[in-house]
Amino acid sequence: MNKTPYHIRLLCTVVILLLLTPLLLGADSGCGAATPYNHVLVISDVHFDPFDDPTIFNDLVNANAADWNAIFAKSTATDLPGYGSETNYPLLSKALNSAASMQKNPSLIILPGDILRHHFASTFNELFGAGVTSSDRNGFILKTLKFFILQVQEHYPNTPVLFTLGNNDSYQGNYLLDAGGEFLSETADMFYTDFLKSQADSSAYSTTYKAGGYYTATFGRDDIIFINLTSILFSKNRPTPVLGDAAYTQLDWLESQLLAARQAGKRAFIVTHIPPGTDVYGTVKQYMKSSGAISDVAPMWHADYQTRFMSIADTYEDVLEVAFSGHTHLDEFRLIFDAARTRNGDPILTCQSISPIFYNNPGYKLFTLNATNWELIDYKAYTLDLTDQNADFKIAYSFQDQYVVGAPTSKGMTDLFTSFGVSSSAKDDYIANYYSDSEHNAINDTNWPSYRMSAGYIRPALYKAAVNASIP
Repeated sequence: MNKTPYHIRLLCTVVILLLLTPLLLGADSGCGAATPYNHVLVISDVHFDPFDDPTIFNDLVNANAADWNAIFAKSTATDLPGYGSETNYPLLSKALNSAASMQKNPSLIILPGDILRHHFASTFNELFGAGVTSSDRNGFILKTLKFFILQVQEHYPNTPVLFTLGNNDSYQGNYLLDAGGEFLSETADMFYTDFLKSQADSSAYSTTYKAGGYYTATFGRDDIIFINLTSILFSKNRPTPVLGDAAYTQLDWLESQLLAARQAGKRAFIVTHIPPGTDVYGTVKQYMKSSGAISDVAPMWHADYQTRFMSIADTYEDVLEVAFSGHTHLDEFRLIFDAARTRNGDPILTCQSISPIFYNNPGYKLFTLNATNWELIDYKAYTLDLTDQNADFKIAYSFQDQYVVGAPTSKGMTDLFTSFGVSSSAKDDYIANYYSDSEHNAINDTNWPSYRMSAGYIRPALYKAAVNASIP
C-alpha cells in the first residue's frame, strides 16, 4: 500500500505533467526545454506598394523610413487591395500580424523575392513630377526596402531572414538587376545586418552578393548549407545585352558550394525567386490549342542556364534537400528529376504571394521541421479571402492532412505528382489551392494537363511530350 499522502502524490503528478507538456505538444515552453520541432516561415512576392495613397507620397519622400509607419497609420486609405492590385500598408500589416500570431519565434524566415511593387520606378517618377532624378528614385527605393525590413523586425526582432532578390528588386527595373552594380553595393550591408543577422561569412558574402546577389549562410547549422541563388540572372525575360558571364559565374559558384557541402557531409537548402521549368501561364496563352495540346513551351529560364543547372542538380542530388521559390504568386511545386527519371524528384516548393495582383488570394506558409535534422515534416498554408474586407488570414490546409502522401519531401512530393493521374481528390485539392481559393482560378479541364505536367517535367521537350500525351 502506498503510504505517501494523497496531496503529495497529486502535486508530483501535476509537476510531471507540466514538465512533459511542452514535449507532448511540440511547443516552446519558454523555460529552455528542448522541443521536437522547428518552424520556418515563408513569405513571398510581397510587392509592397508605398504609392497606394498618393496623398501621403510627399510625406514619405521627406521622411526617414523609421517614420513611415506613423505616416501610413494616419492615411485614410484603410481598405485591403482588390484583386489585380499590389500589397498596400493594410495588407502588409495584416499579413505580418497574422504570421506572428501563428508562430512568434520561427527558426528562420524565407523570403523568395520581390519586395518592391511592379513598375516602381515609373510610378515614382509620375508622382514626383518635374525635376525627378535617379538619386531621388534610388533613395526612395532604399527607404522602401528599409521600411519593409523594419516591419519584419518589429514582428520578428531576432529571426534571421534567408532572402533572395526578385525581378522587381533593383534600381534599374523589371529583370534589369545590374550584376556588380550600385543596387547590390548599396544594399549589401543593410541586408547582411538586418536580414541575415550577420550569420554568414562577411567577406564571402560581400564578394558574391555585390557581384550578383548570391551568397551562402549558416544560421547555426553545421549540417546544412543555406544557398541563395539569384535566378534573375537566368531569366528568359532578361534582355540580351545583360546576358552572359554573370550567370555562368554564379552557376560555377553554385557547383563549388555543392561540392564543398558534399565533402563536408552537409545538405543544401536553396532559396531563389524564379523556379526553373515552364512558364505555364505564357505557355497556355501563347501555345495551347483548343484541344489542350501545346505547340511549344514558354520557359522560365534561358535554355543554356537551365541545362547547366539541371546537370549540377543531378550531379549533387545527394546534397540538394529542398529549394524554395516564388515569382508565379501561386501555390505550386516542381520536381528536379534526373534525365532518366530513375529516382524521386528533388522538390522546389513555390510559395503563394502576399500580393493579389495575379488575382490570387494573399497567402503564406509555415513549415514544420524536425528540430534535430531539419527534415521537412509538414506545412500549413494560410490565406486571406479578399472578397471580405473584415476577413483575416486563416489556415487553408495542412499538407499532410490535405494530400495524405506524407511529408513535403522528395518522396512525398513525387507521390503527390503521381497521384494527380489517379486521384480526383488530389487533383481537385491542388487546383483549389493553386490560387489560394480565389474565385478567379484560371485552371480548367482543358488547360489542366499544362499545369499538372509543369510540376513533374522541368525539361521543355519532356514537358511538351507529357502534356500532349495526356490529351484524350
